[in-house]
Amino acid sequence: MLRAGPFSDERILRLANRRFVPFYFDLSTRGAAGDADAREFVIGARAELGGSGIAPPPVMFMTPEGKILGEAGNFVTADEVLREMRRVLRENPEFDLAPAIEKDAKTPMQRAEIQFDLGDYAAVEMTLRTDKTPEAICLKAKAARFDGRWEAMEKHLSALKSGEMENDVRVERAWRLWHGKEFEKLREHLKEFPKSSPRYTEARYLEGLAVFHAGKQEDALEIWERTIRGADEDRWVYRADWAWGTLKFEGRKRFSDAPGDRTPLGRIGYLGGKNPDLQGP
Repeated sequence: MLRAGPFSDERILRLANRRFVPFYFDLSTRGAAGDADAREFVIGARAELGGSGIAPPPVMFMTPEGKILGEAGNFVTADEVLREMRRVLRENPEFDLAPAIEKDAKTPMQRAEIQFDLGDYAAVEMTLRTDKTPEAICLKAKAARFDGRWEAMEKHLSALKSGEMENDVRVERAWRLWHGKEFEKLREHLKEFPKSSPRYTEARYLEGLAVFHAGKQEDALEIWERTIRGADEDRWVYRADWAWGTLKFEGRKRFSDAPGDRTPLGRIGYLGGKNPDLQGP
């Protein structure tokens, strides 16, 4: 669930990989993700998680000694998780120290990538203000997008020459169409997106959302299923699988191990959580 839900958000992933040690496991030790030592560690802090039939536990932010510094529910929004992560770091600055690899960053691009990961988007643009390389321009555009400054994003993208970072440009502009609820334009914008692009699954997920919100649910399901079955697993494939399952299993109260009760990735019900993107941006 985490890989499809809040932890599919790039802002969370980047911050987590800079300042936290992400670790997930199944509280049951019988499954493939079971970990007896991790279970013992967590139950030492929250004894109630050792029972049977418990609800999905929250994401917990813990010290190596087992002290809980914060937590966020499995089904809250990405923004809520991000706020909790930043609160934990703000109130516990000893865990917000730059490691040696960050201190050794020498070029503006290296420093900007660290600032981007930490969510300091204004610093990214300041650090790269004189850098006219396509990679720097794209990073500045993405920083503006993450900051919700759509005009600034477009200004950066317009500085690229025709054909430069073409697939990245398409996806960045697709996000603006999504947030503007321009679903028909979004669908046309992403048609026949090249599978060779690293951003293929992201584009296909957005295309499916555009088609769904344009009133064509079956077409959206087909787009997501073909993407899930035809691409390597990543966060966008997980997110697509969650959307597919939300629509297919809507209203379902009971699930089984039967093929008809499973998503293309073999998930059963996603614990009842609904993909919020189906409600719109």
